Amino acid sequence: MPAVAIFTIFFASILAFMPGPSPRVDQQARVEAANYLVYRNAVNLYAVQNPGFSGTIPTASLDLQPEWNNLKGWTNRVDAATDRVYVYGPIQKGGVAHAARINNSAAIGTNRSGTLEHPIHGSVGVNVPAFIPDGNIVSVIIDH
Repeated sequence: MPAVAIFTIFFASILAFMPGPSPRVDQQARVEAANYLVYRNAVNLYAVQNPGFSGTIPTASLDLQPEWNNLKGWTNRVDAATDRVYVYGPIQKGGVAHAARINNSAAIGTNRSGTLEHPIHGSVGVNVPAFIPDGNIVSVIIDH
């Protein structure tokens, strides 16, 4: 029994000193997630207010506060033929999970080989077009 206790203490002490995400990295991921969601919501609002629009909505056409900055080069594409809006871009590790949690949405995830992968639920069965780079955060808004 003492050997088990010693092993447990030894293992716990190793885990205590293992590097994890630093608070600064996690905070940056949260900031990027919030920045992405502001952009995503503005894109969706534009698509709703401009039915039949197809293509990329210029950032200048979106209803964003003047002090808002596109932190990661978010972009979008609206496909009126399929009633889908794609909002995507690169994001720091952990950012997708924060965005999905903040927005409480299964429609936000990572493009994994052409499939939307939610950070908690895994693949949600939504195809992601080839123009969206693998590994990008992506939101697929259907029937906007």
